[in-house]
Amino acid sequence: MKGLHNLCAVCNNTRPKFECNRKRDFTFAELHAATQGFSPKNFLSEGGFGSVYKGRFYGKKIAVKQAKLICANHKGEKEFKSEVDALSKARHENVVKLLGSCTEGNHRLLVYEYVCNGSLDQRLSQHSRKPLCWQDGVKVAIGAAKGLLYLHKNKLIYT
Repeated sequence: MKGLHNLCAVCNNTRPKFECNRKRDFTFAELHAATQGFSPKNFLSEGGFGSVYKGRFYGKKIAVKQAKLICANHKGEKEFKSEVDALSKARHENVVKLLGSCTEGNHRLLVYEYVCNGSLDQRLSQHSRKPLCWQDGVKVAIGAAKGLLYLHKNKLIYT
């Protein structure tokens, strides 16, 4: 697959590689240290699933999604594990790679490749400081469609 070496043309962040390129089980201490204690200065965004922080792990930039307490019951725990299993199989240039997770104690965290320039939601917003031009917006839409097609064809997500 082309484009899997350099993740970001802006900051030249490369795709982190861990143990045979398999999903890694992170400890909470590792992710706490990587994000400097989930410092507000490393806060990226908040969504329905939880908060996202940037961090550094062995010199590589990562994004850590800290799940809200949805896993208090068996169903929530099962959904979290199912998402981790499905997303850890995704390998496509238009899908951000899940590097691993943390399920230590009550902590439920997902670790992804870091992509700079903010979220797609932020860039498409009419109030964005760096709105996408029309041509870039079309490229992003085509890339997103290719990523979604890959996920659907490989039965990694369902709608």
